[in-house]
Amino acid sequence: MAKLEYLTGATFTLKCAVLYPIDSNNPKIKKILYAVWAIFFILTFVTGFIQCFVFVCINPFDLVQEAMIIMSLVFYSTTFFYFIVFYKNWQNMVALVTNINKNFHRATDNVIEKISMDQASELSDKLAYVWTSSLAVGSVVPVVLAIATGNLEMPMPAWFPYDYNKSPVFEITYLWQVFCLITLAIIYGASDMFFPCITIIIGQQFKILASNFKNNFYTSLIKLGAEESIVQNFSKDIKTHEFRSFYIKYGNIFKILNNAKFQTLNRAFLKRNIKHHKLLLRFCEDLNKILNTFLLIRVSAIVFNLIFIGFNIIISTDRTLMLGFCNYFCFGSTELFIHTYSGQILTENADFLWTLYECPWYLCDVTYQKMLILVQMRVKRMVSTKAGNFFTMIAPSFIAFQRAVFSYITLLKEVTDLGKD
Repeated sequence: MAKLEYLTGATFTLKCAVLYPIDSNNPKIKKILYAVWAIFFILTFVTGFIQCFVFVCINPFDLVQEAMIIMSLVFYSTTFFYFIVFYKNWQNMVALVTNINKNFHRATDNVIEKISMDQASELSDKLAYVWTSSLAVGSVVPVVLAIATGNLEMPMPAWFPYDYNKSPVFEITYLWQVFCLITLAIIYGASDMFFPCITIIIGQQFKILASNFKNNFYTSLIKLGAEESIVQNFSKDIKTHEFRSFYIKYGNIFKILNNAKFQTLNRAFLKRNIKHHKLLLRFCEDLNKILNTFLLIRVSAIVFNLIFIGFNIIISTDRTLMLGFCNYFCFGSTELFIHTYSGQILTENADFLWTLYECPWYLCDVTYQKMLILVQMRVKRMVSTKAGNFFTMIAPSFIAFQRAVFSYITLLKEVTDLGKD
């Protein structure tokens, strides 16, 4: 695998979570170290999951008292499915990332509007690094605060097949649990950000494509001898000037427009843009195939946790516990918003129909106009990603999910009150 230009942050965090393969050309020592890290990482994850699961099974069930452990178990369970989804699709995922880095345009190739991939690439990398590291740090902060206040209970309620109260077993077990929390946070954060990062990159590529569709007309003029400054003024005045005065002012430009070479070059740009558009649509289809199951599990888990947390906020009488639940509710809502809004970014940027109308198509030949109509018909079709083919990942879905969450919270509260009566 060659060095990546895009999605560097997302793939790096996935490698840290053992969800993405390292380069086969790496030195042998690096491969060995990564294998050791992978074994240690998976061991902490598996032991944490087993301990939480057994703890819930063998202890008397209390919804409020065991709320945190149930949430941890849900996190572990969903993360286990993430492993399955990512390992099942890792070849397709690597191929998608490789093709994106190989085929994406770095910037627009027109002189009117300059849009590059730099800002989007930097944003996606920062998002991956900051989100994953913040979750990892956030998993350790409660442990540090507990130690600072003299609370030496285990960071996570769990089942142990041995007596862990004696030194040095206690210290080793405590440290191992801290690692369990960190690995869970890294897996969760890394898998969380792959979808938003890749939608940012593909969305920016759609912006570049839309700009080229709109402005390659002017690029053709410059390539056939028109001065760049005159073409710049031409692109501005075409929207405001009366046609007769406009024709007189830019007579030389209209001579070029009647040239067969211009028509051929303009159509060549259009064909290249159509090819680019087809490529982006194929990437969107591949992304949907790879991540639709993952998104279904993710959205379902978030909604379940929000219902569970919201219900516990209502019935809990412990202020400290309520504060923790409120933090978790805000985090879950933010996570759900990021996923739905990421899908919205892709859908909005892929819909550039009105941008096509800004191209002076009426000054082009009939063949060009017919080809552009076909492009407009294809752009009208909505590009979207779905969670398991059930939920469309767009901004309005966030409101729908939140309505469902509060409806179920209200229902659970009413059922609980009836049970008390």
